Amino acid sequence: MINSRSAAGIPIRWLLLGTNAIVFLLPLFALFGFRIYDTYLLRQTERQLIAQAIFVGEAWRAALLDIENKVELHNFKPLGRDDAAFIPIEPVIDLGIEILPPQPKVQKCSQIPQRNAQLAAQAMMPLLKRVQVFTLSAIRILDANGCVIATTRSELGMSLYTAPEVQAALDGIYNAVTRKRISDEPAPPLNDIRRRGNVRVFAALPIFAAGKVIGVVRISRTSMSAIRSLWLNRRGLLIAGFTCCFLIIIASCIFTAAITRPLRRLSNDAKSVTQGSQASHFAHKPWTPAEFKDLANSLAVMTTKLHERAEYISAYTANIAHELKTPITAIRGAAELLNDNIATMTIEQRQRFLTNIEADALRLERLVTQLLYLAKIENSASNLPVEEIDVHTFLKQMLSRYPERVHFDIDSRVTSISMNPEQLVSAITNLIDNALEQESTTRVELSAMVEDDRLVITVADNGSGIAPEYIDKIFNRFFTTKAERGGTGLGLSLVKAIAETRGGKITCESSKGHTKFNLVL
Repeated sequence: MINSRSAAGIPIRWLLLGTNAIVFLLPLFALFGFRIYDTYLLRQTERQLIAQAIFVGEAWRAALLDIENKVELHNFKPLGRDDAAFIPIEPVIDLGIEILPPQPKVQKCSQIPQRNAQLAAQAMMPLLKRVQVFTLSAIRILDANGCVIATTRSELGMSLYTAPEVQAALDGIYNAVTRKRISDEPAPPLNDIRRRGNVRVFAALPIFAAGKVIGVVRISRTSMSAIRSLWLNRRGLLIAGFTCCFLIIIASCIFTAAITRPLRRLSNDAKSVTQGSQASHFAHKPWTPAEFKDLANSLAVMTTKLHERAEYISAYTANIAHELKTPITAIRGAAELLNDNIATMTIEQRQRFLTNIEADALRLERLVTQLLYLAKIENSASNLPVEEIDVHTFLKQMLSRYPERVHFDIDSRVTSISMNPEQLVSAITNLIDNALEQESTTRVELSAMVEDDRLVITVADNGSGIAPEYIDKIFNRFFTTKAERGGTGLGLSLVKAIAETRGGKITCESSKGHTKFNLVL
């Protein structure tokens, strides 16, 4: 029989839930991924601005030191720190950064910039405008008070001290912010270099000399839009999209096959069962859903049980027909003789035929009664009412029917058993009656004990014993060596059925002058 325990597999409900969850969450994943990509472009823009600001700031610092006739380039310590040879500046823009409104109008500086710083900045103005042509970055050099002393725009002489990124830079800390970009010009084509996004990045880098902040480079540029970036990479994205579609189709085919193929095999097996054939062995695949494996195992077990039941019914029917045929034939023969010859028969002859008919009728009645009871035990044992039975009291009351020939001994550990009282009476009565019917039996010993939490009832007699060739047959239905005395061959079968319904067993040991049955419940 095939083991019905399910093999490892993925339940269909999880496959369907997973698929539906992916379909449901795919737009959210796309939006989140688009947001991450947009932030990535902002950080890339900030990295470029940092690199440009460093070179612009160091160039202005060198020009200032040349004007002041100070040679500090060889002894320069980055950001005024003496404990590091390299201090990279990392972007600060992250996924959750706030996008500020456009920059408000600026005011004129209240303080006059230092002359040397202003001269160095004016010398760099042509370079800044030249750089802007290639980088599209707006560059401003601010003095230590936040006043613009060089710019590619028109804010010369204006104060940017109120900008948060400038305040952080004047305190010696690099900072960057993002602001909403508003343009009055129509959007250029996607392939135009001027096509940018709606967010502008502002980075402010402090410039140090002798450990002090002498100025700030404020540089800004509009980040590339995610749409334009995707357009520029459209060829690779199309290839990746087609590849994903191909993989999705392949995965869908595999998923469909994982469901339809085992379902088709199970359907064919079911059709075979309806035609009376045995279900074929279901080949488990690693990707076969667990439900199909359970269903296949259940179908195989069901088919096996159906075949066993059919064979049992066939053999059972043949045995019943054979057992019923003998008394029915005898009754019919006696009745026909009485009907044909009743006028010529003596009273003694008629009485003998009527006695035979009555005996055969009683045997039929016992046979039918025991068959019905056996069927009841085998088919509805789990539905029979169960009671808690005190074994000592129960045996004492039951054995009162056999006051002289049956003796019993009960172990002190035996207390009670939970089972149907009718079954317990039937099992013990059949064993005692079978022992008393043995030839030369003068004494029957019944004992009860406990072994491995099981009740063991032993019935032993001192009769003639059972022939060795019959030991393996005595529990078969309709097997009897006492047919001439009305035996039906069902008594020990009933005992065996009762034991097996409780997960127990019945065994027999026999020799000349001694026979013992051990019933385990």
